[in-house]
Amino acid sequence: MQTLHGVSVDVHNPLQQAAELVEKHCHHVLFNNGIGDMSMVQSQFLRGGITNCLVKVYNKHHPDHACIVRVFGPNLEKLIDREREKQVVEHLNKFGIGKQVFLLFDNGQVEEWLAGRSLEPYEMLEPHTATAICEQVAKLHSLDMPPFLHAEQGSHAWNKIWSWLAEVKAELASGNPAAERIKIFNWPQIEAEMHRIHRLTNQYASPLVPAHNDLLSGNIVRNPAGGGVTLIDFEYAGASERGFDIANHFCECVGFDCEWEKFPTVEQQNHFLSNYLQRVKYPQSHSTLAQRTAGSTGADTTAAGEMSVLVDELRQEVAAFVLTSHLFWGIWAVMQTLYSPIDFDFYTYSFKRLSAVFAPQFRKPLEKLRE
Repeated sequence: MQTLHGVSVDVHNPLQQAAELVEKHCHHVLFNNGIGDMSMVQSQFLRGGITNCLVKVYNKHHPDHACIVRVFGPNLEKLIDREREKQVVEHLNKFGIGKQVFLLFDNGQVEEWLAGRSLEPYEMLEPHTATAICEQVAKLHSLDMPPFLHAEQGSHAWNKIWSWLAEVKAELASGNPAAERIKIFNWPQIEAEMHRIHRLTNQYASPLVPAHNDLLSGNIVRNPAGGGVTLIDFEYAGASERGFDIANHFCECVGFDCEWEKFPTVEQQNHFLSNYLQRVKYPQSHSTLAQRTAGSTGADTTAAGEMSVLVDELRQEVAAFVLTSHLFWGIWAVMQTLYSPIDFDFYTYSFKRLSAVFAPQFRKPLEKLRE
């Protein structure tokens, strides 16, 4: 992975600069015979990113000879650690997970173009597609924790939630005019709920795994051959609870409109979870989990009964972490409201996710836990 310092692309007018950058520094991607020039290069915007600008740069005579220039949205350093993301991508590439990144520049990167397309939210609930997704999630969760993630203390998801809340509180106290809009939220109540939810979800002792943490439809690409999928964009990846990673994926099945009536049914959840448990192979650092799942993948009646128990237990664990997902992306959207110039209604989205924290349907799984 090459790194260029002192080079940036204008996020508001990137097409020409992105094409020139790729032609100069990733020539081999567009012209695998080495022969070609700018007259053969075209670029176009891609849909799907709400925090980054995505540009496809390609050889107009061979459109499959292409790559993606991802120009990071402004002010994202408060949300995403790019050096850490680089470590994650390089590590996962060793196991055939995610996209290859060819080049890093000051405010973005040049990455592999994958044939196929990103999914729509409703497609993630189709049985065949759900099976393909959980196969990749299980592969990710089965990896040993790399040292740079293992060194972090606690859950990456919860660490982010607490650090973002501290940033929001600092902005509220600063007198920043942009913070006036977010004063409508009852922040003491939200913080009290954060403490309560964090404390109660800890009772599940959900194992920390190498988690994607952002498994929305736009980050899952359907491969045109074979029907499989590829997980992409590991900006928020880290050592998080398996319950959080799966709960967050279930939440994303309803899309950005947050139509919660489309949340996966128990039957759909069981389909995903049973397929996940049949495929995941936890490392020995989770020895008890490894033994339980390994003993429940056979076809005999005893194994089938044990798998049913494991699925029920995991479904309850995942249900408890739905509120964590709402907090994560609700406060994330508040941060974007403060800092992002991207044309997306982060303010409304923050209302939808934070209000869901208090929705009875999502609070019920925590009611049976001891306060």
